[in-house]
Amino acid sequence: MKTEYSFEKNRRVSFADDAIRWRTGSEVSGLEQTVAAANNDVAYPSLFEKYHESLQTLKPIRWSSSQSHPLDNAGFLSFTTFAWMTPMMWAIFRNKLDMSSLSLSGFDKADTSGDRLQRLWEEEMSRKGPEKASLVRAIIRFQRTRFILSVVVGIFVMMAAFLGPAILVYQILNYIEHPENSTLTHGVGLAFALFTTEFFKAFFISLLWAINLRTAVRLKGAFSAMAYQKVISLRTLGGISMGEMINVLTNDGHRLFEAVLFASFTFSAPVLFIVCIVYACYVLGYTALTGVGTYLIFVPIQFLLAKLINTFRWKAMQITDNRVRTMNEILNSIKLIKMYAWEESFEKKIAGLRKLEKKQLKFVSYVQNTNTSITSIIPTIATVLTFLVHTLLRLPLNTSDAFTTIAIFNSMRFCLALMPLSVKALAEAAVSVTRLRKLLLVQNPESYLMQRKNSHSAVVMNNATLSWTKPDVQPEPSTSMDGPDKEQKTDRDPSPTLRNISFTLSKGNLLGVCGNVGSGKTSLLSSILEQMHLLQGSITADGTFAYVSQQAWIFHGTVQDNILMGEPSDQAKYDRVLDVCSLRADLKILPYGDQTEIGERGLNLSGGQKQRISLARAVYSNKDIFLLDDPLSAVDAHVGKHIFEECIKKELQGKSVILITHQLQYLEFCDDILLLEDGEVLEAGNHQTLMKADGRYAQLIRNYQMEQSKTQKEEEEEEG
Repeated sequence: MKTEYSFEKNRRVSFADDAIRWRTGSEVSGLEQTVAAANNDVAYPSLFEKYHESLQTLKPIRWSSSQSHPLDNAGFLSFTTFAWMTPMMWAIFRNKLDMSSLSLSGFDKADTSGDRLQRLWEEEMSRKGPEKASLVRAIIRFQRTRFILSVVVGIFVMMAAFLGPAILVYQILNYIEHPENSTLTHGVGLAFALFTTEFFKAFFISLLWAINLRTAVRLKGAFSAMAYQKVISLRTLGGISMGEMINVLTNDGHRLFEAVLFASFTFSAPVLFIVCIVYACYVLGYTALTGVGTYLIFVPIQFLLAKLINTFRWKAMQITDNRVRTMNEILNSIKLIKMYAWEESFEKKIAGLRKLEKKQLKFVSYVQNTNTSITSIIPTIATVLTFLVHTLLRLPLNTSDAFTTIAIFNSMRFCLALMPLSVKALAEAAVSVTRLRKLLLVQNPESYLMQRKNSHSAVVMNNATLSWTKPDVQPEPSTSMDGPDKEQKTDRDPSPTLRNISFTLSKGNLLGVCGNVGSGKTSLLSSILEQMHLLQGSITADGTFAYVSQQAWIFHGTVQDNILMGEPSDQAKYDRVLDVCSLRADLKILPYGDQTEIGERGLNLSGGQKQRISLARAVYSNKDIFLLDDPLSAVDAHVGKHIFEECIKKELQGKSVILITHQLQYLEFCDDILLLEDGEVLEAGNHQTLMKADGRYAQLIRNYQMEQSKTQKEEEEEEG
């Protein structure tokens, strides 16, 4: 059989694998096609096929649908008027609303949108290269169709906003001034037409918000998904500060949300502005250009103010990043700060940064309020100047012309009222997109772990020499790529940490790794996870990894959330995992069982409980290869024995396991054993072979047995 080799992209261990897929009993091809299309799996034969599901919304009323979410069942009227939310509102009124009632449509899920935006970004990168690739272009492609539709609806809104106050009010005033020239039916028709334009103005505004809100939800979800996906796959920060990263994950998505809500007005408002100019000149004559000129004078001023907002906002964000980073350092070192009584000095430092941040935010508010004030007074100034010029030129001015001109200028104010909001939202979104682009362009070290398909071995290391740092002059690896980029710096020793490591982990076998503290056991697992630099040799693997670190990784959430980690719930499997990891007794002690909220980093759990939850997460993930970094050290002896026998030997039977342990009594039950010393394999083989060799391993076992016998005698003497 021919062996296939490939470098696996974006490898992740189980604790980072938190993608939640939307599945329901009534799942249909529409959603699957959307997701598949996002991954280039579906080629639509026509434009109608591509937008088939979206076009269903154009039906005025949909009596039945195969979709499970009420938004996807909504017809045109229900979608526009938000009537599909009525059952949810009733549930809130009756206090029967829970998290299951707030599910998101499968078409709007973050993983669906994120996959699609990620694909578009990768296409942009492949076409333009990292230097010229524009995330803005990828975002425009992501929402191009919906944005065009939004602009078209926005133009309808502007036309409705213009027709009523300008044309129809002008006709009504003429009718009132000269009733003898018209009939009653004509007057009633004008009044009904005015009502109709106002109705359609409200209707199209509602439709515009419905479209923009759904587009904004999708883009925000895609933005957040891409950011989180990038962060959890990073092995080096690459020039990104922790403060920047936190702001990208927490704040920047909402700025894009606001930008989508108002962006369409940036393109539709100028249409109304131009129509108002033409009609004002038609009604009043060339003197109307006085008011138009007043508006045009203030437009560059508003864009200048928007530029100032962008500048001050960028400075404020930089200070915010610095403040968040400093606060994060303080919280991580709070014990040391309390011990040395440094609270006051650090408090002053944070207060100083906050003062600078507030100063920049005040500048933003001043400029924004100035912009808003200008928007409010422009129509008045334009009207006064227009009528003043018109009067000075001794031109006739009747009531209908005057009121119509005022109405036109007020309609133009509607444009200018929206423009500052739109420009401000777009300016802030541009800053957020720039920061996300910077994050996305951070390059992980090139992969050196080769994925070997259809192999009898799970992990193979062949004369591998690895270091935590990349040396200035590096030997050419024999069958792998270079390590991380040159920008990564560390305080670790630049000399090789692991030297000439060779071993083979057969599929389904248990490999025990032992050695003194600092012998390179944890580094061995880190090398398999591609967290080191391969200097020479090769490392191959066949399968996916689940990793249990020496320091248990726990996030804020329930015990069940920490174990499932976003995986679909399988009660039988979940109960079995709880049993083999000895968590049943602990769950009985906790106030709400597995629904008990765990504090940040598991503050309300013991070290053994955190370690067993971390182990349970790995076991539940059902990966191919398990990397266990001394999981038995934090638990009691009888609990460790139960976990080894029931979990590692029975539950993980058939899986490939590398177990690092200082509990030497378990090594004789391992299929193979590695003894590390000073970063090298001192001895390798099974228990019987190593004992017969009477080397370092045999000496360790005998010393351990002597210590156990001595301890047992002392306990018996104390009991006697």
